[in-house]
Amino acid sequence: MNTMHYEKDRNTEIRREIIEKYIGWGNDIFSAEVDRGHKNGTEIHVVTDSGIVKIYNTRTKKHVTDLIARPNQIKKVYYAKGMYAPHWLLDIARDNQNRGWNLV
Repeated sequence: MNTMHYEKDRNTEIRREIIEKYIGWGNDIFSAEVDRGHKNGTEIHVVTDSGIVKIYNTRTKKHVTDLIARPNQIKKVYYAKGMYAPHWLLDIARDNQNRGWNLV
C-alpha cells in the first residue's frame, strides 16, 4: 500500500523508471527507524544493495517514497543504529550520484 505522495508525485514515476531500467531495485540489506521530525511520525528506511532507500511510514506501514540515495543518505540510515555503512555500498551510491540519477 502506498501513500498519496507516492501515488501523485510525478518524480516518483521518473525515479521508478530509472531504477528499473538502469539501477535495479537490488536486495534489502539493512533497515532502521528514522525520525526526521515529520508530522506523520517516524519512518522505516530500507537500504538495498543497489543504493536505493525505500521509505515506509512506521505507524501505517505505507510506502512513502524511494530514493536513489546519495552516500550521506545511506550513512544516516546506518548511523540511526549506531553503525557504519559499508564502503562498497557508498561507492555504488556515489556512482549513482555521479550519473545524476539522485536528482530526479
